[in-house]
Order: sequence, then structure tokens, then C-alpha cells
Amino acid sequence: MEDQLEDLYINYWEVHNSKIETGHSPLEIATVIMTQALTIYKTIMSEEDFNELLEKIVDQRHQIRVLPRVTLQ
Repeated sequence: MEDQLEDLYINYWEVHNSKIETGHSPLEIATVIMTQALTIYKTIMSEEDFNELLEKIVDQRHQIRVLPRVTLQ
């Protein structure tokens, strides 16, 4: 399972990088990714669990790391 998740992560990262190469900004890509993720969460979770997830994300926002700039060019 861990290998499958890593493969999925790499595959999506390659897709995102290809979109940057075709002229989309990292901000545009991040907006689409975040919207899709929240839509999936809201679809499969109860309203209470979804709201709890959002609170945890906000509470842990300072733990999110910054990617090296070269990765997003």
C-alpha cells in the first residue's frame, strides 16, 4: 500500500509539473488540487468529520513546509 501511495504521489507530481511547463501558475494548480481534495473529503465524510478536518488543517498550518523554489519552476 505504501508503494502504491508513493507511485500515486509521484504520478500526480509529474502531472502538476507538466502543467507548470505549459504555462499554468503554481497558484492555479494548487487551487485546483485543494478544491478537488476538499470536494472528495466533503463527499465521503460526515459534515462533522469534514468540519473537524478543516479545523485540524487550520490549526496545523504552521507545520506545513515550504518546497524548494526550483521545484515549482
